[in-house]
Amino acid sequence: RPLKREPVSAVSLVEAADRLRPLAAERHIELRFDVDGRTPPVPGDGTALAQVVRNLVHNAIKFTPPEGCITVGAREVDADGGPRMVEVRVADTGCGIPADEAARIFERFYKADKSRQRDGEGTGLGLAIARHTVELHGGRISVESEPGEGSTFIVRLPIDLPATRG
Repeated sequence: RPLKREPVSAVSLVEAADRLRPLAAERHIELRFDVDGRTPPVPGDGTALAQVVRNLVHNAIKFTPPEGCITVGAREVDADGGPRMVEVRVADTGCGIPADEAARIFERFYKADKSRQRDGEGTGLGLAIARHTVELHGGRISVESEPGEGSTFIVRLPIDLPATRG
């Protein structure tokens, strides 16, 4: 289906993860939200972008041990003199990702080291689909991680639609 282009609030993106609160609670993981109230909306498909956030939070729940914490946040960032962006971050206190794997986790069908898998679920498509959705919105997705220290997934979405050529 074609992507919609409507204003999507940062609050709605972050709160899309709220439906995963029962799963986090069941695993004794705290789920926190941190949205800068001045964050402007981004143009896009709210349903598709909310699914990206839920996917990232679901992964964070899978790889965060009991008593851990996941923080979902959003704010406007200055992209080094480039276009204005909204940054959505999903930070966890999980097992982290080795650098060699972090470089590949957005590839289709790539599954991290089996010893780190909490369960056998997953097709290895979730992060590839997230990357595709974010790129369709003119954005970028990346990860910062340190094994044993947790991971932070960063989605940057443009606030202004790029000019179309015609």
